[in-house]
Amino acid sequence: MNLKEKFSKNDGTNKVDEGRYKNLIGCLMYLIATRSDIVFSVSLLSQFKHCASESHLQGVKMILRYIKGTINYSLQFSHSQNFMLHGYSDSD
Repeated sequence: MNLKEKFSKNDGTNKVDEGRYKNLIGCLMYLIATRSDIVFSVSLLSQFKHCASESHLQGVKMILRYIKGTINYSLQFSHSQNFMLHGYSDSD
């Protein structure tokens, strides 16, 4: 999702079915537990559950396309005798 894109309640586009939008956001919220790369985008779009428009729905569809394109990404570890795992994390 484009980080420079600004969403607002009254963006001038048509409103969408609130139930469908809430359902999609709910499914993405469930997926956040295993896909931390979509947390920011989903939390941003979840703020508009009660006033969702076409632009918000397009943002959700963009996330779904991203998930579909990265579904096979994973970490794989092979068996070895002297395996040492080192992990680093950035708090940002």
